[in-house]
This record gives sequence, structure tokens and C-alpha cells, in this order.
Amino acid sequence: MMIVMAYDNREFPKGVREYGPAEVERTYIEMRDGIRLYAEVFRPDSPGPFPTILSRNPYHSSDIPPHTREKNTHKDYVSHGYAVVEAEVRGTGISEGRFLFLKNDGNDGCDTIEWILEQPWCDGNVGMMGLSYLSMDQFAVAGQNPPGLKAFFAGVGGADIYSDMVYPGGIFATLAMNWAQRHMGRLISNHVPLLRNVSGIVDPRIYPMQEKVHGERIRVGYEHLLRGKLFDTTYVTDWIEHPTDGEYWRELSPYRFFPDIKTPVYCFGGWFDLFTGGVIRSFQEIDAPKKLLMGPWFHGQSDGIDLTREKIRWFDYWLKGEDTGIMDEPPVLYYLMGRGEWKAADGWPPRTREVRYYLRSGNGVAEHSLNDGILTTDPADDGVDPIAHDPDDPIPSIAFRNADIRRGEQRMLTYTTDPLEEEIEVVGSIGVHLSTSTSAADVDWTVKLTEVLQEGESILLCSSALRGSHHLSHESPEELFPGNIYDMMITLSPTCNAFGVGNRIRISIGNSDFPLLAPNPLPSENLLHHRGSFVSIPVAN
Repeated sequence: MMIVMAYDNREFPKGVREYGPAEVERTYIEMRDGIRLYAEVFRPDSPGPFPTILSRNPYHSSDIPPHTREKNTHKDYVSHGYAVVEAEVRGTGISEGRFLFLKNDGNDGCDTIEWILEQPWCDGNVGMMGLSYLSMDQFAVAGQNPPGLKAFFAGVGGADIYSDMVYPGGIFATLAMNWAQRHMGRLISNHVPLLRNVSGIVDPRIYPMQEKVHGERIRVGYEHLLRGKLFDTTYVTDWIEHPTDGEYWRELSPYRFFPDIKTPVYCFGGWFDLFTGGVIRSFQEIDAPKKLLMGPWFHGQSDGIDLTREKIRWFDYWLKGEDTGIMDEPPVLYYLMGRGEWKAADGWPPRTREVRYYLRSGNGVAEHSLNDGILTTDPADDGVDPIAHDPDDPIPSIAFRNADIRRGEQRMLTYTTDPLEEEIEVVGSIGVHLSTSTSAADVDWTVKLTEVLQEGESILLCSSALRGSHHLSHESPEELFPGNIYDMMITLSPTCNAFGVGNRIRISIGNSDFPLLAPNPLPSENLLHHRGSFVSIPVAN
């Protein structure tokens, strides 16, 4: 039975400072194949032993992006009686080896935990934490259920690297390439002494190893320069060479570890994050003690709550054996936008009923759009709306932001409800069924859900896209036949919003979403057929 309750003005109690920090220890940890990874150890100023929290990042410790940063808060965990180990992933920072996206993380993480358990300051209880890439790294480690790993806290990470990150809907995401470019830029700046003075670390025990690692990176980088490349970009090349789903992507994706994970996990995400669906999928598919926290945030944000304190409550329960009450609370806590309140449930999604909306011609108060159509619970009419795609002039995108998208709607098809006579609480994933035809061998379809305020702003809540040739399978796409009618099913990223009285629900449909997604290279003239198209909205009971 589903339990749903309101959490108004929920407070997360603050921790009590108990220990002072010991001097940081810098060291290298040897992996099973002889590669050594750099790590920093932070411990309380007491003999211990202590439970230990491990965080593994693919950036340099002094250059961790703000949305993944645990470094500024290690003092909070140390003061609460934890040792903290911050390790740099193979081939990044000043760790040895070659960075390959999520290839070696599982084994390296297990080897690091084994090393931690051998240290006199560890009491045999290890946890892991981290956001984004650091979250996906944890799934790879937890999938092996290493001895000593008692719990982990995984935030804003993807489950399926193909669909969540690199090829959403079968379309190459320029966002993924932007991440890779920024990541590679950090690797360059952190491995060329002329650009960074050996990371600013002068520990005499570490300096020789740093010189060795930097020297090897410079040698490899020089070899790649001779071949016309900046440095080793193999994993990005592999992404481009694998445009369809399959075994390559399965081996990279955290979801393959979910059936094997038995370690308690706390999943954390935001409604405006690129990995919203991945976070929820991880919670749904892992069969272990688990919790889910979803808030009104972008990537890695947690405004309005004390996330560090929530982590401490989680680790105190599983690593220290203290009854913090965290497992007595409902396993799911989520934020209902529009109403501005926290709600709790015993699973995801909460109980909902399907309400179908259909497409019709008419006045939908979006005169700025191509068609100004109507979204209604009345049956669809026989209308057909045309829309053209020019790869040299794609529709501008706004993604992962609750922003007004009316500018983009000028080049999209829109379907808008009448003003709502009562509040509608939408919770979960919206399914959009489109009946389409095209003049080309392929075409992309993009869909955005917005709430239209009484003042006219069209505020983005979630979106998704699908390459037409992938409408049956991402593994075996099929070329489209011009003029044929195809049914496309597009599932929007999960959301949770109370549409207010007097506001409207809008679906906006286009053929591109740039620069978030690379434009389809084929120009096309396209038709959206009302008959056969509908929107399935999950409305809370």
C-alpha cells in the first residue's frame, strides 16, 4: 500500500563537532596490476580506529568541479568521527595509468577498499560517496560487493551511459562531448608542469612519483601531438564509433551492476538534472536497503536541505550502528514543485492514474508558435501539422533549467490546455505518442513539457527526444520510408509538479534541440498527425 504524506519545512538536524582533524596524509595505493593511484587521507586527531568514507574522482583533487566536490566538506565527516579517503581515478590527477571511462573503476575501487581495511586507522567499516561520475563509479564498485563496504551514497549519476548521457533517444548529445572536452582540459592542465606547478604539492614522499606521472603523461601527449591529436581521446572516439546501443554501452553502464548490488544505497537526484531518470532507475532496480531523495535542483545542487547531515545520518546508521531513525522514515522523499512542499512515499512512483490528452487544431494561446494547437481530453481531430527541419538552422535549446522557452516555441508545434479549473498533480514519467511522417530517410523528434503561467511564460519542466530510425530499437535502427506514417513513443524525463489553477499544460514538439543535441544532418519536411497522437500524463490520486 502506497503511503504519501506531506513534509512541510522539513529540517535536517546539524551534526555535533567531536574531533579535530589530523594532518592530511598523501599516498599512493597499488592496484592489482601494479598501477598506483594517488589518494589523500583525512583522519580525526585521535588514535581510532574509525569507519572510513571513500570518494573516487576523475578530476584532480585541487580541481574538482563544484557539483561533485566533497573536498570542502571532509572536515564535517572527520569531526564526526570518520576517516575520509579521497582517491583519484586511474589516469587522472596524479594517478598512474590510462583513463578509460568507467572501464577500470570497479576493480580499482575494490582494491582501494582492500587497502583501507588494512590500515590501522580503519575499524573495518567502509562507505562510499560522491556525485555525478563519482556516483557511477560507486555502482561499479558496489556491483562486486567488496568485503567491508557497508553502505554508499550515490548522487546524480546515470544508469545507462548510452541513453542517459551520450545518445539520448539515439541522438548524439553535444553535452557529452562538452564534458569530455572539459575533462580532458583538466587532465592537460594537471599533467603539464609548465601549466601547473606539480599541483602545488611539495610532500617529499610524493614529489618523485608526481614527476614520474607527469613525465609519462607528457610523453604520451607528445606522441599524440605527432599524430595530430592533443592527447589520448580513445574513449571519446569509441563513443562516436558506437552510435547504436549494444554490448559496448552495456559494459560501460552502471545498470548492469544493479542486479548484483546488495549494499545499502541512498540515491539522490534533482528534477532538472540530466540523470533524473537514471537516479530513479537505480533506486527501482537495486534490491537492497535503499532510500531516494529527489529535489527541485539542477546537477549536483541541494539547496534547502543539509545534504552533508543527511549523509552523516546514513553512514552513522550503517557504518557505526547508531539508530539515527533514518531507516524508520519512508524510503522516498520528493519535492512537489508548484506547491513547494516535500512529500514522502514507500516506493516510486507514487500511486497515479493515467489521463490522456489529445492533439487538436485551434487556439491554444501560443500565437508565437507554428500552429497554436490545443491539448485536450476530447478525442483528437483529423488535423495534420507541418514542421520543417534545417540542419544548418536548428531550434535553440534550453535544457535542465526551469526557464521560459517561448523563444524556441516560435519554431515548434505547441499544444496547450485551457486554463485549469483545479490543480493537477503530475508525478512520474509522461509518455508522448506521436503519429508522424517525413520526407527524409530519418528525422529527430523532440518534446518539451511546460507550465504556462497566467502571465504567459512557458516554464520548462522536462523534455526528451527520439531519432525516428530508432523508434523500434536503439540497437537495430531502421531507415524511414518517406511518406509512411510511423508511431513514435517518447518518454519524458520524470518530473513532479502541481499545475496551478488558472495555469495551463503545454506540449511543444520540434525536430531539433541545439546545442544540447547534435542536429540530424538530413533536411526534412515533416508532418505530425493528430489522429493516433496522444499524451499520457500520470496524475496523482
